[in-house]
Amino acid sequence: PNISESQGKQIVNYLIIQQKRREKLAAEASGASVKIGRNMVEQKCSFCHGLDRLYMVNKTREEWVRTVENMIGYSEQADFLSPHEKEAVIEFLSSLSSSRSEGAK
Repeated sequence: PNISESQGKQIVNYLIIQQKRREKLAAEASGASVKIGRNMVEQKCSFCHGLDRLYMVNKTREEWVRTVENMIGYSEQADFLSPHEKEAVIEFLSSLSSSRSEGAK
């Protein structure tokens, strides 16, 4: 295509701005999901065990997925967590491990 250097720079700047906006929105959405997950953990998980163990365990996201699925199974309630709540819980638990990993660096 016949794009001038000036137009090319404008396009690149536009794309950079759009990417930054997407990243900001994703971070905000993730932060909201973590808050929802923390509330779900406090409301639902604390019935069976203390929450202090969450802060001692360092698991990957995949390990948290398996753990949450196991805990839902132990509850014997198919609707213990909605799919949205389950994902939020996993986001929260994964964020604990991520923040510990970042602190260790």
